[in-house]
Amino acid sequence: MSFISTYIGNVPSSSSAGGSTRTVTDFTATSGQTVFTVSYVVGYVDVYRNGIKLGASDFTATNTTSITLATPAVTGDLIQCVAFNTLAIYTNITTDTFSGNGGATAFTLSKAPSNTSSLLVVISGVTQDPSSYTVSGTTLTFSTAPPTGTGNISARFLGTLATTTVGSFAGGSTGLTPAAATSGAVTLGGTLNVANGGTGVTTLTGLAKGNGTSAISAATAGTDYIAPGGALGTPSSGTLTNTTGLPLSTGVTGTLPAANGGTGLTSAGTSGNVLTSNGTAWVSSTPASGYAGASGQIFTTTGTFTIPSGITKLKITVVGGGGGGPYFNGCSWVSGGSGGTSSVVSGTQTITTISATGGSGAGYQGAGSTGTGSGGTLNGTSVGGVSPGVTFGTRGRAGDSGGEGRGGGGGCAVSFLTGLTPGLTISVNAIGAGGSAVTGVAGVVVFEW
Repeated sequence: MSFISTYIGNVPSSSSAGGSTRTVTDFTATSGQTVFTVSYVVGYVDVYRNGIKLGASDFTATNTTSITLATPAVTGDLIQCVAFNTLAIYTNITTDTFSGNGGATAFTLSKAPSNTSSLLVVISGVTQDPSSYTVSGTTLTFSTAPPTGTGNISARFLGTLATTTVGSFAGGSTGLTPAAATSGAVTLGGTLNVANGGTGVTTLTGLAKGNGTSAISAATAGTDYIAPGGALGTPSSGTLTNTTGLPLSTGVTGTLPAANGGTGLTSAGTSGNVLTSNGTAWVSSTPASGYAGASGQIFTTTGTFTIPSGITKLKITVVGGGGGGPYFNGCSWVSGGSGGTSSVVSGTQTITTISATGGSGAGYQGAGSTGTGSGGTLNGTSVGGVSPGVTFGTRGRAGDSGGEGRGGGGGCAVSFLTGLTPGLTISVNAIGAGGSAVTGVAGVVVFEW
């Protein structure tokens, strides 16, 4: 007589409804090796070294992916890891009953079992070996038709997989929210955030636009992109390069600043105006009347010149007066006087000294000396002569007899200064010509801007 052993629940063998109950992994150790890679469930792994089972203190197995020996292995040690599977617990044991007719082989179950081994089938009191039938979904099919009988076929479900209770579940930073179910399938709802590969929105029409962090939004034609046939718009920033055929006559707005080659102006200004610069921007201004150097100041005596507001450039002319010519005192001729020196020097404004000295007047029947200039951009001289207006010298006293000598020539220096600071000062020395006889023409300093 033969018997078939049956079990209520899982069969304690190398295979079951849940699959293999253990996994064996063998290693041949190298010298000093302590770590061995193997998958396991924490608390369900045994480790053997050369056939000897190690105690819990002889190895560490806490990360599910590797075990670590407390004492390093030596070359050739045989390390064996036995990982046990956790078995599903079955519940809800029920029975379906059928009547055979001697010809039917297929019967419909009330529910689908986990597999063939989880169904205990009995015909007329005799337990059937699982090899004598198959299960597909809810259909039980026998290889040989059961005999005729009322209720002579029973199919006992050994259990269905127990439903695991969900303790807690969260979607983290994904933006997804789990359903409130505490058992069975858990469904996620919500919208996947941008940071997790989503869009952050549930609907979107047209082109997408992102701001780098939050939800993607729809782009606006003419602002975020150029629609076919649309205007260029006014981008807030960016560089346009290698562009040809750009229609600048239409669809372009904004003002090109002076720093980028434009004027920075939105209109051409009043007719007849000119563009002037204040150092940072262009301005449409009424043209100045007169001519260059229309403003100026003349010094014939010592004084102080203050650079006017807004003026950074000056033309300075320095003239030293020529000495006076000789005269007859009733007994003899007295020689002419020495020339005078005029100059401008640094005040609060630092400049190079500019000076001019007139020539001395002549003795009887002599010619006046030549004047000189120094420190200027142009340094001129003038010989003594008759016309004070030209030479800044003078002739002998009127009414004297013919053949009298001449006055000294005037000295001259002209300088063009730049980089000046309005409000600072320049010191002026304008000294008249000397002479023991006829006084020479006075020197002069002229500032023009």
